[in-house]
Amino acid sequence: MTLAPRRIVVQEIRGTATGRACQIMAQQKTTARPNRMVSTDPIKDYMRQHGCGFPEALEALAAQLGPPTAQGVRRALQTLGRAGAPVDLLEALEVWSADQMQQAA
Repeated sequence: MTLAPRRIVVQEIRGTATGRACQIMAQQKTTARPNRMVSTDPIKDYMRQHGCGFPEALEALAAQLGPPTAQGVRRALQTLGRAGAPVDLLEALEVWSADQMQQAA
């Protein structure tokens, strides 16, 4: 008869510990969530703020940045080449960027 009360006490202690552990885990889960999603897409943000379409937003943001540098164009072409872009597309972009650089100068 003395074993039964001890078993009940052990079960109650285990239940309490488990309940506390679950409560702590639940608190950690709720505090780790962000309050709201943060956009890292400037084009989508511009479109939303100004109520315009993609082409208009892209052109407006490009105008804010100004013309690309020669180094920026080279890096973009290298990235496209590594990504497996067709050679004729890369050559056309090189010719186009050279023309753009001459017009900007």
